[in-house]
Amino acid sequence: MSIQVSRLRFSYRSKQQVLHDITFRLDQPSLLCLLGPNGVGKSTLFRCMLGLLNGYTGEITAAGQDIRKLNPAQLAQLVAYVPQSHSPAFSFSVQDMVLMGTASHFSLMSSPGRKERQLADEAMDRLGILLLRERSFLELSGGERQLVLIARALAQQARILLMDEPTANLDYGNQLRVLQRVKELTHSGYTVIQSTHNPDQALLFADQVLAMKEGRVFAWGSPGEVMNESLLKELYGVDISLERLYGGAVSVCIPKFAVPAEALI
Repeated sequence: MSIQVSRLRFSYRSKQQVLHDITFRLDQPSLLCLLGPNGVGKSTLFRCMLGLLNGYTGEITAAGQDIRKLNPAQLAQLVAYVPQSHSPAFSFSVQDMVLMGTASHFSLMSSPGRKERQLADEAMDRLGILLLRERSFLELSGGERQLVLIARALAQQARILLMDEPTANLDYGNQLRVLQRVKELTHSGYTVIQSTHNPDQALLFADQVLAMKEGRVFAWGSPGEVMNESLLKELYGVDISLERLYGGAVSVCIPKFAVPAEALI
């Protein structure tokens, strides 16, 4: 499902402009990694794309439809949001957490029925967490919680997923497991836009990279086209060596101060 952002500008009231002419387009199911240091406008961009901020200029379309012309239920059928893992105030079961994703399918005075429960089960099964459905969300590991939040988005039946640092606070193994599942979704027709502070994730999993600096698009393209040492230096202010392994099939970032200089020659 396609999503396009054209000449997007946004500022909070009279404050300094946050987004400056952000433009990009995804036509095919793919994983886009949104890179950039804190404060460059990544979260603001997500809020605009989710219809939470409407004081912008420019245009955002999902499946060819201007999101400003969609009501919340219509937009929810196209775009879903996956936050960083969090702890709800109540001890909901995994099944109940995932069922929350089907809320746009029925009225406020109704409750989930057989169809919604089937959607929830299918979403959990796709991510390999169906056996956890009776467990309390609060009892799960960080990686399991993140998969539940992704399952909730899948149950919403939107084909565009916006993920705000989905692997934040996860250990290394859970980061890889979650990102593997996310990448698999793109093979099933989902378009995923993921913000991350880890450029290695973009190198290993992304189809496209959007690097932001000072509220602007600093680089846009495939990881092989745009990921280089000068880009990472510009974004993060540290010297990084981009090493290619296995005949160039895999690239990894190595901080230069962590390795003797002669080892990087």
